[in-house]
Amino acid sequence: MNFSTVCRHFGTPSAIAAALGISIQAVSRMKKTGKVPIRRQYELERITNGKLKARACGPTKPRGTGKNNYQSVSKFGVSPIDSRGRM
Repeated sequence: MNFSTVCRHFGTPSAIAAALGISIQAVSRMKKTGKVPIRRQYELERITNGKLKARACGPTKPRGTGKNNYQSVSKFGVSPIDSRGRM
C-alpha cells in the first residue's frame, strides 16, 4: 500500500496518526516518501479489518548476510572458515 491509499481511507494525516498512535511528523515522513513502512502496513491492515492490504514494496534483503553467515564446506566436510570468521 502507498500513502495516497491510506490517506484516501482515513481522510487526513492527523486521522492516520491517531489510528496508528504515532506523531504527525512520522506521518509527514510517509507522505514525503509516498511509502508506508511494512510494519505500519500490517497495523493498518489489522485496524481496517483487511480493507487496506499490506504489501511489501521492492526486493527484500535478508539481514545479516555477512561472510560469516555463509560458511562453505570443503569436499572434506570441513569449513574453511575458523571460529573467528577467518579463512
